[in-house]
Amino acid sequence: MTLTGHEGAVNAVAYSSDSRLIVSGSADGTIRIWDMRTGEEMMTPLRSGDDVVRSVAIAPDFKSVVSGNESGVVCIWSLTNTHTAAQRLISESGAVTSVLYSPSGSRLATSSPDDAVRLWNAVNYQ
Repeated sequence: MTLTGHEGAVNAVAYSSDSRLIVSGSADGTIRIWDMRTGEEMMTPLRSGDDVVRSVAIAPDFKSVVSGNESGVVCIWSLTNTHTAAQRLISESGAVTSVLYSPSGSRLATSSPDDAVRLWNAVNYQ
């Protein structure tokens, strides 16, 4: 199966814990969510307007997606209320090169080129 739709290089992909969804992030600034049973997009692409997407992850409960951008912005997107804007967290160090939910979904870990890992309380942003 080939998933197409991004208009720039795909920089990040992540599976959901049940392998039914894939989220992808691209140089075109979008995050796309795919149903792995059909290969179809689940919703309109998410776009924060904050530059190239470098990293993505899906929450263990499937209620949110997180993205990290070249400009140092971490966005948490609700998948249960798609009419709300992303919660925005600002990293002090520039590009966010990796994002990951804890197994419980209560925390986020992000990494940046400044040799640091930052931990965030994800419960505050859901």
